[in-house]
Amino acid sequence: MTEPIAHRGPKPGRSALSSAVALLAVTLLLAGCVGWGFATSSPAPYPAGCAGLGFSSRRCAAIVARARTKAGLEADAEVTVGLLAPSNEGPRSLGGGQIAQVVFGLADGSSVVQPVMCFGVPAGPDDAVCSEPRLAVSSGVSHDVPCTGEPPDGCPSQIVPDSAAMAAARPLKLATLDVPVGALGRYEVKVGEASFPNGYVTTLDAKVVNDQPADFWITGGIELDLRPADATRPPFGDVYMRPPVGGVERATLWLVFTVTETSPGAVLHLADLVAE
Repeated sequence: MTEPIAHRGPKPGRSALSSAVALLAVTLLLAGCVGWGFATSSPAPYPAGCAGLGFSSRRCAAIVARARTKAGLEADAEVTVGLLAPSNEGPRSLGGGQIAQVVFGLADGSSVVQPVMCFGVPAGPDDAVCSEPRLAVSSGVSHDVPCTGEPPDGCPSQIVPDSAAMAAARPLKLATLDVPVGALGRYEVKVGEASFPNGYVTTLDAKVVNDQPADFWITGGIELDLRPADATRPPFGDVYMRPPVGGVERATLWLVFTVTETSPGAVLHLADLVAE
């Protein structure tokens, strides 16, 4: 009597299990494919997930705002927002790469993953996306030497104020200066007066002590605005382009800035303010 041939393939139960596992893997893979990227983990909710990626609340908000713009979403579009760590996909170089992925949940149930990239040097202290933003001071006074030809030909000689004007000049120097910023809007704060030999400014500078404040923000930085006492004189700018005066020139120093975020009792702290 012929023995039946033994079945050497997978048992029916194991085949069904293998198929189920394969189907589950495909399902999970497709579920992870959203928008323009692949979600490798569950996104952390915004803004709670900001700290986990090492972002301050201000920088995180700027990152989400840029991602929203890049994704083509309207500012008032109803979306949920989540955060993912940067992936290894996309362009990368020594100059930068992806810093985060922002996941937008849309009203129709679909999702969009928008990577946020940073390359090169951040665009100034007010670039809140590619660096932690810091408050900084600036002024219109410069010592750029204008040359019409190859230096030293065609370049002006170094400015040397006369000794009598040097002796009569009165600089303005403050070790500290505290400015309350409890209201929103543009500020013009008079700091004080100074006089300069022959109208020549050697130094106009200050340091911001609390340059990453949590209780207020100044958009565009802080301008040290030096205004001539004589209204007929040209504004202070490049010292080589501005005509000198005999003796000393008096001027008033103002702080000009715009507060865009604030809270009760907020104060801008400056130090080492010099106008001479």
